[in-house]
Amino acid sequence: GDGGEAVDGSIAPPELDCEDSAAVCRAGDGGDDGTTVQEGLSQEGLSGVGAAFLAVASGQLSETLLPLICSTALRCTVTGWKARRVFRQLRASKTRGLRRAIAVWKARRLLARMQTKRARMRQNVLSELIASEKVYIRYLEVIEGLFYLPLKSTCESQADPDEGEDPTPNYISMQSIKTIFYQIQVLRQTHEMLLLELEHATSIGPIFVRMAPFFKPYRDYIVNYPGCCRTLALARQNPEFQQVVELGEQHDDCRGLKLVDLLIMPVQRLPRLRMLLEDLFRNTSPSDPDFAHLQDAVFALKAVLAAVNEGSRDAENLMTVVEISCCLLPTQPALDLIQAHRRFVRQGQLELPGPLWTLLPRLVFLLSDIIIVAKYTTFYRIEVVHAIFLHSLTVAVSPEGQPHGFTITWRGNPYVPVPEADEEAEEDETGETPTVPALVSRGPLTHTELLVASSVEERDSWVADISECAKKASQRRKSFRSVPAGLGE
Repeated sequence: GDGGEAVDGSIAPPELDCEDSAAVCRAGDGGDDGTTVQEGLSQEGLSGVGAAFLAVASGQLSETLLPLICSTALRCTVTGWKARRVFRQLRASKTRGLRRAIAVWKARRLLARMQTKRARMRQNVLSELIASEKVYIRYLEVIEGLFYLPLKSTCESQADPDEGEDPTPNYISMQSIKTIFYQIQVLRQTHEMLLLELEHATSIGPIFVRMAPFFKPYRDYIVNYPGCCRTLALARQNPEFQQVVELGEQHDDCRGLKLVDLLIMPVQRLPRLRMLLEDLFRNTSPSDPDFAHLQDAVFALKAVLAAVNEGSRDAENLMTVVEISCCLLPTQPALDLIQAHRRFVRQGQLELPGPLWTLLPRLVFLLSDIIIVAKYTTFYRIEVVHAIFLHSLTVAVSPEGQPHGFTITWRGNPYVPVPEADEEAEEDETGETPTVPALVSRGPLTHTELLVASSVEERDSWVADISECAKKASQRRKSFRSVPAGLGE
């Protein structure tokens, strides 16, 4: 405190700093003009404990009142210090609170701006979705009204050629018309129904979830599209067909677009719808009731697109198998390559050992369940040398002799082409009759063939692909055998 008890019980004077001591001395000396001690104290601005001791020393204050005055002055000093500290804390808390309030206000204003911008962008995307639907439907109507119906009417007005007679150069077949404009009317009706719901709906997600199954005709259209382009190119050589098409393309509703430009629009429509739905989903607030429905709609449309892409790949794959089948020699017994489950994997040129340590070039086709080794003949035809089913085939890298070679080993059937298929084909050791009617087995044997690639990388690639296909073919065969007898009845 400002003072304490001495050893004899008297009150010790408080410790004063240099400035207070100098002020007390000046006050005690008084002034030259005869001022009193109290006046000196007031002039020096002293108060509290120092003023009390000075008053006692000058004889103007009784010593008995000194402890009371000291304790009172001490309490006043502490109270003042506490008050100043509380005031500083209050001022600091008010500053922090003000800063916090300003930060909260700024955050709320930024959030409001973002929500306003998101709502505006959502409305723009929704408007673009509806506008693009209207444009798309109008072009589908153009395809149907300016091309499909006139060509169909022209085709129906023509007289069909008599049996055995060649059609006239101006003859347009109905099959060509159906191939070119396949599913156009169905797609138009589907999108007219979609547009009608979009224009009167408050929630967009449930509409696309409900309409997703109606987009399946796109798969058929896209699978048919390569054939549509080929048929259109051939049909335009017909003068009457070309005249109808040119007349339609000159119409104002086409806006300078050709028929081939109009026919590709359905191929581009589903990816465009998916992009618009994703933009709509990104610009929808999570608190919006349509948020979860839009997420389901995006997933549903992606599933439709995956099915469409898979269908187009399957169609291209099947066409490759058909082309391989068409390249077989017509004099050679037909190899039934075209199966619903069969897929094309790869093809390439490898070498087989020939007489006198020579290597003969061979064309190898790897399908999902069979590998075909063939050789070229005249007129771009091929002759099958080996046709080996993969379920019993194993492949291994050649250990020595041929650094780029690998061996394939299969069990049971070294198939040998014969002029005609046997009426009663022998069963192999698996208990099944070979599915290739023109290639019959000659006893349960194990056959090995060496194939040589042009490099180590190509060899490893062939080994990996053949091993993978053989593994899948074996698993598929086991799964078919494990089906209960009454399940297929």
